[in-house]
Amino acid sequence: MTVSPTERDDQNIIMWMDHRALTEAAEINATNSEVLKFVGGEVSPEMGLPKLKWLKRHLPKHYERTARFFDLSDYLVYRSSGKDLRSTCTRVCKWTYLAHDQRWDTSLFQQLDLEDLIVDEKIGQTIIDPGSPAGQLTDEAAKAQYI
Repeated sequence: MTVSPTERDDQNIIMWMDHRALTEAAEINATNSEVLKFVGGEVSPEMGLPKLKWLKRHLPKHYERTARFFDLSDYLVYRSSGKDLRSTCTRVCKWTYLAHDQRWDTSLFQQLDLEDLIVDEKIGQTIIDPGSPAGQLTDEAAKAQYI
């Protein structure tokens, strides 16, 4: 799915260093949500929620058409194993997951109009600890040749 206003399908990622979501990060920080104390007091525009809030606001058709959103490490597990598993590390550090309670702050997602990320499992529901087995390599992944 493109994330470009030019509609170029080859522009289908938002890099970690992208700072278009400055306004959205400020909005999240203004909520004073409990999750902020677990991410250094504030979210950065480089984190997942500000980016997806930006995408929903500025490219809503693209946001709605996307079935899943991934960090690179979780995407590589998905492509390799076929399993939609998410790392506790990425969920806590970049997505405000409260690992100590094994939950999302759903009130924050509701306040941001991003509850669909959880309800529709667009950011995954199976969260595993780093180093946990993800399963076997799929035949397709084993045969793939990347340059």
